[in-house]
Amino acid sequence: MHLLPSTLPDEYIGSVIRRKKELFNLGRLSRKEYKIKPPFNYRKTLTCFIRESNPTLVTLADTATLLPLAKSLGLSTNPLTVITPSDSWRICRQCITTDLETIGVGYIRRHHLLSSIKVCDLHGLSLDEICPSCNTPIKKHLNSSFHGCAKAFNLNENENKLQAANIKYAKFVRELLHCKVHNANFSHVRHAIYNQLRELGYVLEGDIHWKNVCVDLNNYLGEFTHKNKIDFSISQLNPITSLGSITKIAFFAFRTTDAYWQSIRETIDDFNHL
Repeated sequence: MHLLPSTLPDEYIGSVIRRKKELFNLGRLSRKEYKIKPPFNYRKTLTCFIRESNPTLVTLADTATLLPLAKSLGLSTNPLTVITPSDSWRICRQCITTDLETIGVGYIRRHHLLSSIKVCDLHGLSLDEICPSCNTPIKKHLNSSFHGCAKAFNLNENENKLQAANIKYAKFVRELLHCKVHNANFSHVRHAIYNQLRELGYVLEGDIHWKNVCVDLNNYLGEFTHKNKIDFSISQLNPITSLGSITKIAFFAFRTTDAYWQSIRETIDDFNHL
């Protein structure tokens, strides 16, 4: 019998291991303890966790990392794709409050990890990278300390004109994380996105007009800071495009996962008839 915490719905692997370390007073969490790189390179500590808690690596990667998002966008075999990010750990105050009331513990959700996601699609609240109660970065915040901090959380927030678009984007990401599909082929993903951007009029001399794509995408999601803006220097999508960038471009092109997957299926059919 092992005494390790179970993985909670959509809980990030870093949060799971941090709760274990808090439970047994094992010190601070380090990056190497939860790092997984495609195609499944992982540390000795993570191997120990898997052996003790009994999930397979595939199960853990599919349920507690960003791997399903990478699969959906054709980047799951690229070792440069970050599926266990060490930065941008954020919380939704309402999610934490509800977790504490229903299961007695607050935790980090994997679909809140992309730095370009600003709001929780379930509650519409902005995500916090720093605890609004104690000013501790969420990356360093003890899960057990959420009990005290949540008492001071403000769960009311005024809507702004960009909130609806950001909620749609956050929903798009969460739905891709939950897709039960085989790996998408990156060439199919790129072809589908290019075709859709052409349909939307982003064409310059026969090529994709990336500058206009970037300007309109950044304006649509309110990306006015360097950290999250899509760069004008993007000249094409390729297998080393960051997971965050291609996710935003796919969302901008299709807006819904239904439209995205429909285009992928049509692209596959086109390739099969060549």
